[in-house]
Amino acid sequence: GAAGLEVFWDGVPYLPMGRDSVVLDPARIPLAAVARVEVLPLPGLLRVDLVSRRHASTHAHSAVGFLQGDRDMARYMVSFAVRGRPGSGLTLVYDHRDLNGAQGTSSPGFADDEIWVHAEYTPTPRLGVSYQILSSSWQRDPEVDLVDRWTFKRRDGVLRFFAAPNGTVTGPRFQVALATTSIQGDSAVPDRSSYQILFDAAHVWGRARASATVRLAERPRPFDMEGRISWSPRRWVTLGGEARHSRYWDGRPGRRAMAFGGIELPQGLSIRGEMAWANDLQAPLLATDRL
Repeated sequence: GAAGLEVFWDGVPYLPMGRDSVVLDPARIPLAAVARVEVLPLPGLLRVDLVSRRHASTHAHSAVGFLQGDRDMARYMVSFAVRGRPGSGLTLVYDHRDLNGAQGTSSPGFADDEIWVHAEYTPTPRLGVSYQILSSSWQRDPEVDLVDRWTFKRRDGVLRFFAAPNGTVTGPRFQVALATTSIQGDSAVPDRSSYQILFDAAHVWGRARASATVRLAERPRPFDMEGRISWSPRRWVTLGGEARHSRYWDGRPGRRAMAFGGIELPQGLSIRGEMAWANDLQAPLLATDRL
């Protein structure tokens, strides 16, 4: 069900908004600015991590794309990225898609636009700040007695401060992120905005990693506290676990925990085992949903 899908955009939960305020519709997640999608199937949970593009070279990069298909389907894409010294960078991506659709069917004309801007400043390898904003808009034409007109615009922004005090592969890491999400122009629901604040601390050793995250937000889940640990005592053995405690908008609690282990075998084979436990809500916005 809906509670079995969690989507994170660069580590920040991608929350349902607008018409999708209860259930997140994966088909409406913009991907033009995404370089990698990681899908982790877990017992009773599907976790999806969206990793944004990163331009590491000091050489500027630009690209223009054009696609065309049946029913006047078209896509236009433009991207530009530049990075200077000591560590300032700017990336822009614009993606437009439209489809004329088929008259007399439930697939009328549809168009969407995505604009992504990412700016980063890292004066040293140990300290930096970044800001990215993603604006997405959709417009669906009406079809008499079949489909209503639909307009929608969503804007997500993340301001992030990060530090690695020792500047090496191992050692502690800290980051603070402020994320905002707003919707406007929806033809069915009023405008709305929300925020999230994340505090994250981690420590990396040669064969182990531990992290703790505290998240503050608005309804329906104003408080989250999560811990993760992984350990590889031998090159062919991996162990780990995580636990999360949540507090919902009217004081209702929620808890989840998971443990996993894997062994690498000869001939490219491996064995992996997972165990998950959850005592959480399925529909947090419904006051009648209790543990």
